[in-house]
Amino acid sequence: MAYFYRFCPYLVPYYIPRQVGESDEEFYKRQGYQYNEGQIEKQDKFLKRMTGIMRLYSAILITKPKKGQVKRPHSLRNGWRWLSSLLNLEPRVDITATMLHCFLETVGFEMETKYGRGFVKLNRIIMQKFLPSCRQKCTGGAVTRLELLLSEYEKNKKFKEPAGFFPYISW
Repeated sequence: MAYFYRFCPYLVPYYIPRQVGESDEEFYKRQGYQYNEGQIEKQDKFLKRMTGIMRLYSAILITKPKKGQVKRPHSLRNGWRWLSSLLNLEPRVDITATMLHCFLETVGFEMETKYGRGFVKLNRIIMQKFLPSCRQKCTGGAVTRLELLLSEYEKNKKFKEPAGFFPYISW
């Protein structure tokens, strides 16, 4: 988990504050940005890398235990904790909506199964309270993808399983 947090502090979730006397490069590196020859990486590349880490983390959350193993390596409870903690933060430009979309797209169906009505209520809070705040802070693409995912959820009353997901088969 320490490696995940080091490369993607948004998994904590935590927005790293700027320290007094800190240079732009130091500040952005602590947020997960990479520099190449003194140039900061482009925002789309940064978001793509962060979502890759989030997808891997989310996949770990929905991984079923091995035969003979009682518990998951990192349970959905950690996903619930991440989601509720994220919703208590003020959204940041693009990254908040992107990470939330990626998380719900990957883990939403499994959390819905486990948490039932509690998860439905949490999604209602996201739609009614968190999404309007995201619209004010984020640019079009990230929020639009999140809105489409949530409106599809509202219409179908469930999240789809992520592409490539294999249902658990006990032998």
